[in-house]
Amino acid sequence: KGTAVAETVAVLRELGVEPVGIGVLLDRSGGNRMDIGVELRSLMQRTAPLYEPDDCPLCRQGLDLIKPGSG
Repeated sequence: KGTAVAETVAVLRELGVEPVGIGVLLDRSGGNRMDIGVELRSLMQRTAPLYEPDDCPLCRQGLDLIKPGSG
């Protein structure tokens, strides 16, 4: 949804910087982006499921999620 990007833009603005655009490698928002007031461009779009801890299949298996996304 762009939470990390929105937080980064907010910090930049607190420092007196006004971003004119944001570029990311991967947009995982599935089209549900937050409006951060800056154009966002991505090289690739891909949706990824997000789970609450109680619904997470990997959590249910008791796997240690030390490095998410590392396989």
